[in-house]
Amino acid sequence: MLVRDIMTKNVVTVSPETKVVDVAEILFKNKFHGVPVVRDNEVVGIITATDFFTKGTESFFLPTYIGFGKEASAFI
Repeated sequence: MLVRDIMTKNVVTVSPETKVVDVAEILFKNKFHGVPVVRDNEVVGIITATDFFTKGTESFFLPTYIGFGKEASAFI
C-alpha cells in the first residue's frame, strides 16, 4: 500500500494571513488535527490544534474558543 492509496485528496488549506479564530473554526467543525498553510500554491507551514496550546495562547480550550465565534478574535 502507498500513501496515495490512503491520503486525503481534497485538502483544506489556509493562508498565512488567515485569522486564528477562522483556523480554529475549520479545525473544530471538520474534526481536523491540522491544516497546511499555503502561499502561492506552495506549502509554507502547517498549523495544528497543538499550536493553539503551545504558541502564545494561555488557557485555551478549542471548542470553547469556537463557541465565542468571531468575537474571540478580539482577544488575539
